[in-house]
Amino acid sequence: MKTGRPHTERNGHRPGERTERPSLPIGRRAVSVRSFPLTAIFCIVVLFSLYVARDVFVPLVLACFLYLVLSPILHGLERLYVPTALGSGMIVLALVGLLAYGLFVLATPVGEWVTRFPDMMAEARYKIEALKQPMEQVRAASEQVERITGVDGEQGAPQRVVVQAPGLLEQLFGNISLIGIQLLLILVILYFLLATGSIFREKLVHVMPTFGDKRRAIAITGDIQRQTSRYLLTITLINAGLGVAQGIAMYFVGLPNPLLWGVMAFVLNFIPYVGALLGAGVVGLVALISFDSMTHAAVAPLVYLALTAVEGQVVTPSVLGRSLVLNPLVIFVAVMFWGWLWGVPGALMAVPLLVVLKAICDNVESWGALGEFIGGRRE
Repeated sequence: MKTGRPHTERNGHRPGERTERPSLPIGRRAVSVRSFPLTAIFCIVVLFSLYVARDVFVPLVLACFLYLVLSPILHGLERLYVPTALGSGMIVLALVGLLAYGLFVLATPVGEWVTRFPDMMAEARYKIEALKQPMEQVRAASEQVERITGVDGEQGAPQRVVVQAPGLLEQLFGNISLIGIQLLLILVILYFLLATGSIFREKLVHVMPTFGDKRRAIAITGDIQRQTSRYLLTITLINAGLGVAQGIAMYFVGLPNPLLWGVMAFVLNFIPYVGALLGAGVVGLVALISFDSMTHAAVAPLVYLALTAVEGQVVTPSVLGRSLVLNPLVIFVAVMFWGWLWGVPGALMAVPLLVVLKAICDNVESWGALGEFIGGRRE
């Protein structure tokens, strides 16, 4: 009879004992591969829902961003012992008054330019054709030389270019009545967010299971709101300053209705890269039909691009700091994506949505790699 330690196999386990292979990474990889089709289907469904229900999501997201911009004003009123509901109503009414005043001031020049748009395009075409005449003369001389030397050149029939004037406002913003309904929805949602915005944080803290999770939720939501609000408020002030500078510059250049171009610069500058090019194109078209000299007409778009470049390369990075600077390629892709999904409002909200995502990534450890990719270059 043998005595001593129980018999074990080479791997250190007793006979008949069930063992598990420590291949955890392989198992994780297998699970992720198996779940990939479901993840892809989920993403497609989400994108389809965002596209189909854009008339609902666009005012909701815009109202949320306005809430983040205006919430510091509400907190200031609360420190002055103004009730939250009353302060929210005062802010919304002030915003309505500002919008009404802006529409009243800009309605006349915008209506004039929209009415003149067909004539503008015809006049711009005439001046462009005048610039093409020397090139046409060179081409005619070249064809004559080819005929003299016996070289047959292709005689292409001249193409007729017909410039039609579509409804500019309808093309950019869609149906006017739908815009009015969405604007009303934005104001109503904004009021409820201002009046009851803290309820969402309280509910989130309430559902957290442990005290540590509650503290972490408060810290994360507060940091996200602080970063996003700071970015949106700073960018709004910078764009307002750019709009004032553009209006003054267009006044000295001699462009008519400089206030209109300043407001246009303020709005379009929320769309990185594309907004500057679009604004310079509009200013160049107006300068082309407003001035007789082509040299004088070229000054306005060049000044517009110069001011936009100074704002984008010097002012904004120095004011925001490197912590909120984003990857330029990611910004460009985001503008294209949200512009395709939601049109002009989506392009306007592309960068703020990136900032929100970056703030979430900076506070959620598992999303750190995505936040590193979205962020700008480290110095």
